[in-house]
Amino acid sequence: MRDFLAVSTIRAKNMFSDSRIFQTRLSPRGVRLAVYSLWLLLAGCAFGQTCTQTFTPANVGTSPYPGSNVNTAVQNGNGSTVLCFSSGTYSAGIDIFAAHPSGVVTLKPATGATVNMGLFNLNGVSNVTITGFSGSSSSGGMLIQVSGQGGNSNITFSDNAMTSFGVTVSNNTLANANILITNNTFVGFATAGEEDRMRVVGNTSCPDGITISNNLISGGESDGIQYGSSCGTQIINNEISNIHESSCNGIHCDAIQDAGGGVNTVISGNYIHDVSDCFLLDDGSTNTTITNNVCNTDGQDNFWMQFGGAQTIKLDHNTIRSTSGAQYGNDHNNNPSSNVTFTNNIFYSVPSQNSGQPPSGTTNINFNLCPTSGCSGANSIGGSTPTFTGGTSPTTYAGFALTSDSAGHNASSGGTDIGINTTTVVSGKPNPPTNLTASTQ
Repeated sequence: MRDFLAVSTIRAKNMFSDSRIFQTRLSPRGVRLAVYSLWLLLAGCAFGQTCTQTFTPANVGTSPYPGSNVNTAVQNGNGSTVLCFSSGTYSAGIDIFAAHPSGVVTLKPATGATVNMGLFNLNGVSNVTITGFSGSSSSGGMLIQVSGQGGNSNITFSDNAMTSFGVTVSNNTLANANILITNNTFVGFATAGEEDRMRVVGNTSCPDGITISNNLISGGESDGIQYGSSCGTQIINNEISNIHESSCNGIHCDAIQDAGGGVNTVISGNYIHDVSDCFLLDDGSTNTTITNNVCNTDGQDNFWMQFGGAQTIKLDHNTIRSTSGAQYGNDHNNNPSSNVTFTNNIFYSVPSQNSGQPPSGTTNINFNLCPTSGCSGANSIGGSTPTFTGGTSPTTYAGFALTSDSAGHNASSGGTDIGINTTTVVSGKPNPPTNLTASTQ
């Protein structure tokens, strides 16, 4: 009946089988509270919707695919449809395919329910929100794939908490798909494998319309976010932490990795800390913008950054507190990096070219601040230590803003501070959810 019926028995094993932005400077408390209150209001609206239909493990439908009755309800739904799940174990998961309701259909736990949910498998689906599965009501994850049922669009996966299976978006055929993965926690992943937490791959329509934002990604044996063969993916305002080489059981764990073929990717406003390395752009990354990120590593790996064969890379207004190295040069096929721009960054370890592998095209390295020697560029500042508003060892993103008397203050190419530019980043955003419970209907 459909191309992916067999995934119900093998999908958990094979789902990841491919190879490897509004506040003034440090917003006043009232502004931060207003932003947080607005977020709570919107979240409350989602969680407080009245269930129009409630499923149990016994009535979700099992033939010819897991969750067949849920799929029918989604197909026939509209913007007022809220499908709830009562307490129980849904180990087979829910397959939704060829479903395009007239408005957004919400799937969530029933009030007070303890839901052990398997994988949500979406194929040829639009207008669906999956939300509120968390704590003891844990979602096994979500797979958005294309396998003969058409493209996926207008999908939101929000306010869920996962510890073993994450989210992958693969081979989507639609541009501007409006797929949003936001305000979730991906914490744990003790034996997940490097690709099994957050993966965006093979979505080559340009732009793909996929946004990964405001998530907490922490711990375990897995990359934080991996993407590749994608176009225009947005990775913004996430917190990525506690991903250590020594805890990764022999695999290479990166906070953010392009496994090859990422085009027009934006990596902005992320708080990356207590990790072995922050960025790996491998084999064919093109036109990547990395801006306003904090990278604060644990020093376990040799490199906080490697750009192998990356084309047109802009590393601008980042604060990189790492004593490990950083290299750019050829990829595995000996293709050189090209058109490299490193500007307005704080570098505790200055990126260097791989030996004998100079980049092609233009190179612009200037207006950087280096506490140690090694800064190049006529307008760079070397040998001066920045002073952060959060003290010598900030523990928040906002704490890495410069004080008014710091080296690098108002010294960037645009007259703002070198390092993260908090005038353009939402540093007062609410934290991702932890230990959520479904709210009262």
